Amino acid sequence: LNQNTEAEIYCIVRNLDKRNPKKILKDKFSKQKITIRDWNRIHFIEGDISKPELGLSNPDWEFLTGKVDSVFHFAAEVNLILPFEKLKKVNIDSTKEILRFCLTKSKKYLHYASTLSVFV
Repeated sequence: LNQNTEAEIYCIVRNLDKRNPKKILKDKFSKQKITIRDWNRIHFIEGDISKPELGLSNPDWEFLTGKVDSVFHFAAEVNLILPFEKLKKVNIDSTKEILRFCLTKSKKYLHYASTLSVFV
């Protein structure tokens, strides 16, 4: 997306004030030899996808549901030991909220992947 389009990229991040998502991504991308062409088009927004309206503030929900045209959802937790009840909130409930987001205002494309690790 960053290499082949001029798209703005919005990342929902939990505990944004306690993390440095840009540094985390830079470290992950560096290991994969991925270069980001324009970091100014990547925006980090406080939220929690397992909560109603993705844990976004009302202004952020309104802005993003009107602005975004595609959603990439890679936030599943895969654990072969934990019972379903422990994984339901992050996997099932969050996916329902993502689908609701995709159907609010204009319809959005959803790209969904569930894996043990996006970056190994």
